Amino acid sequence: MNRKIITLLAVLLFAVNIVNAIVPEPCLLFSFTSKNIARLGVVNTSGGNLNLNIINTTGKSFFSETVKKGTNYFKLIDLSALPDGNYTVELNGDNENLIKEFNKTGNYLSTGKLIKETAPNFQRVDNKTFGFVFKNVRNSAVSVEIEHNNGIVFEEHNLTGLIIMKKYSLEKFPKDTYTVKVHAGDRVYSYKLTVM
Repeated sequence: MNRKIITLLAVLLFAVNIVNAIVPEPCLLFSFTSKNIARLGVVNTSGGNLNLNIINTTGKSFFSETVKKGTNYFKLIDLSALPDGNYTVELNGDNENLIKEFNKTGNYLSTGKLIKETAPNFQRVDNKTFGFVFKNVRNSAVSVEIEHNNGIVFEEHNLTGLIIMKKYSLEKFPKDTYTVKVHAGDRVYSYKLTVM
């Protein structure tokens, strides 16, 4: 084997071992090497398999791969066949959702920021108001439900945007404990709310 290739493989193996040692959670690596060629990598330190996809804004998949738990995945991908447009590289698992966005215009590729979805930040403003902030990284339609005694007492649907900030008045709610649920695609986030 060519000495340069052996040296390159040794350096890559060393880098992967360093990343595994210092990265406590899964990592999505995405960059461009030259025109229409992307470098795609996943360090899977999660307890389960991760799904890796490249999709366009309508949800059409152009690339799909499963990265087994405890493994690493690296590949050079030729993107020249992709039509011009906006794309998302998604890495999804049970407790993980990492997203990297990029744009293709002719032979020019540009990347956006890596965004990690986290549970909504629920906040009590005062005894009569509560709200939340949610990073909607998958840009899916979001709905909010407030449940009481296994029934829905309030709901709001089709909230959109990458950052969703909402406030709700609690003045008409009797004193008791409620469950607030935020639905974002296939994920549901819950919060116990006590009205005093």
